Amino acid sequence: MAGMGVRDFDCTLCARHFEMMYGDLIIIEELICDECRKELWPLEGEELRERVSRKLAKNARWLEERYGWHGEKGFEDRIVQSIQEIKRREANIAGLMQAIQKGASGAPEGKTTAPKAQEVVISRAILASPAQVYAAFTQAEGWRAWCCERAECDAQVGGKLHIYTDGYNAYGEFTELEEDRSAAFSWDGDGEPRTIIRVSLDRQDDGTVMTFQVTGLCSEQEWAGFAGTVEGIWGRVLSNLKETLEAGIDF
Repeated sequence: MAGMGVRDFDCTLCARHFEMMYGDLIIIEELICDECRKELWPLEGEELRERVSRKLAKNARWLEERYGWHGEKGFEDRIVQSIQEIKRREANIAGLMQAIQKGASGAPEGKTTAPKAQEVVISRAILASPAQVYAAFTQAEGWRAWCCERAECDAQVGGKLHIYTDGYNAYGEFTELEEDRSAAFSWDGDGEPRTIIRVSLDRQDDGTVMTFQVTGLCSEQEWAGFAGTVEGIWGRVLSNLKETLEAGIDF
């Protein structure tokens, strides 16, 4: 079965063996062990690039045998960019969760207004069981059936979510899971304000009422432009979810 699992990998930078959750999307530049993360994550700019360069040079023979690397600068650049992107995603998730938990508020008078949590709520009545709807958000196969081309989904609190479709990437982390009743996860999509998504499921007769709540952390002006996009795109995608489940497609 496709989806998330645990597997042994070799760190791209030091060849050290380590375990990592993995799914369908394995990115060589992101195979970095905890020891290298501890060493590299505090670094920025040229200091980060220099340390990566030294590690690659030290590990050159193994990289050549494993990946056919012959010192090309592009590989080093991609690793540095991947580290910066991973750090950005982790910081975004941590910052959003902190703001949602504490509650965002306005800044003191005379200062720029702090970002506030904004919301869009979409509901759908679906002729499918809560378990089927829940699986659509907690299984890689489920996401692929109605939302995207490729997906990684580790359905546990703290587990990662990654979807890809037509050049678009979104990354997230599960923050709440109650089997067949609710799921919540952060959502950091390309070119979008950061959001938290919460899916609530209520059984109704032979089907399920799904409430899909998108909470964003951005200025009112930013949200005013983005809210229409949320309602339009997620509205169409959730209608596709409804059609997929009601057609009896099994995943």
